[in-house]
Amino acid sequence: MTAPRAGGTWPAGSPPAGSPPAGSPSGPARPGDAPPAGGPGTTPPTAGGAHAPRPARPTRPLPSSPAPSSRAVDEEAFAAVLADLDALVGLAEVKREVRRTAQLLRMRALRETAGLKVADVSLHLVFCGGPGTGKTTVARLYGRLYRALGLLATDRLVEVDRSGLVAGYVGKTAPLVNEVVDSALDGVLFIDEAYALSGGGPSDFGGEAISALLKRMEDDRHRLAVICAGYTVEMETFLASNSGLASRFSETIAFADYGPDELLAILERFCAESDYALAPPARAGAAHTLAEWHDRRDDTFANARTVRNLFDDLIAAQADRLLTAGPAPGADEMRLLTAEDLAVAID
Repeated sequence: MTAPRAGGTWPAGSPPAGSPPAGSPSGPARPGDAPPAGGPGTTPPTAGGAHAPRPARPTRPLPSSPAPSSRAVDEEAFAAVLADLDALVGLAEVKREVRRTAQLLRMRALRETAGLKVADVSLHLVFCGGPGTGKTTVARLYGRLYRALGLLATDRLVEVDRSGLVAGYVGKTAPLVNEVVDSALDGVLFIDEAYALSGGGPSDFGGEAISALLKRMEDDRHRLAVICAGYTVEMETFLASNSGLASRFSETIAFADYGPDELLAILERFCAESDYALAPPARAGAAHTLAEWHDRRDDTFANARTVRNLFDDLIAAQADRLLTAGPAPGADEMRLLTAEDLAVAID
């Protein structure tokens, strides 16, 4: 593996002039009247006996909502969210912001349970930072947090990018956005690289997607949390691209790149989770390599994704070494990753 390189009205249907056709009720239709002959969706027969076609009304049925969530705080689930947050490597500033928001929302839920007045809150968030910095993981924690506090009925997260929101034909983008939002109702809609929705020029349909999204964010604000994520500078441009965007989001959370020690801790966690361990020389070599990559990083540095790639290359190198050496290896040999494996992985 080489070091990472730089590079995501309904028509009125008026009755004919003069008297109504024979057999039809006189006067305008009233609520509760039976439908005309021929069943619903048809117009009364014309003088010649033929039925004139009636345009179909476009509808967008909303998905059924789960049973309303209880406003009582699920203390066990709330505590579990914070415990999983604390278990993440690094992200000190992110953890502080999530905890501050969690306690604020918890107090709001407790006040509501006690019958006290509460301020309306927006569940929508912006995450700024490079790839591999834990944005999707933290978005899932927010979904669980909102569910534990009774703000959303589920902790489901739907992940999408520009390709899932913007169609290539006129009039198709808004319905596509509505379809995606419907699938995320009562949970979290996570839009990765959200900045790609803006800046496409006058013939691009990204602006239509933003407008449709803004409407649903307001209309369904009690059943939906939208989290938009992307690079910091690009997300600032995205929020400035529509006058209604910035005001829809309650917080912007910055995700910094991991430091060298944190990258090493992430590698060791990948190892432990898969029942591997770094031999001391391999650990020292990995620490040196990760520090070097960190020093040379640019905006496309993939952080934990880079570490994951290194881990995958390490275990592939180990498998090749052990299985070409002769006899079947023992459990201890299969668990240990050596400096030789590291040298092959970073070559």
